[in-house]
Amino acid sequence: MIVRTTSMLLADYEKITKLARTSGEPVYITKDGDKDMVLMSIEAFEKREDVIKELYKMKNRK
Repeated sequence: MIVRTTSMLLADYEKITKLARTSGEPVYITKDGDKDMVLMSIEAFEKREDVIKELYKMKNRK
């Protein structure tokens, strides 16, 4: 799991987005030590959406 802080994101947006794109993994962003949001590349997001759609189709075939 990749975790970065909000301040890191604000200070070096390009580095964090590059990390998300090259790793193919979501980057969890924390604020004041708490979970805040998740950043992921569009490719990873679309792949995740495709998997969810396929699982939904499989579930509804029964």
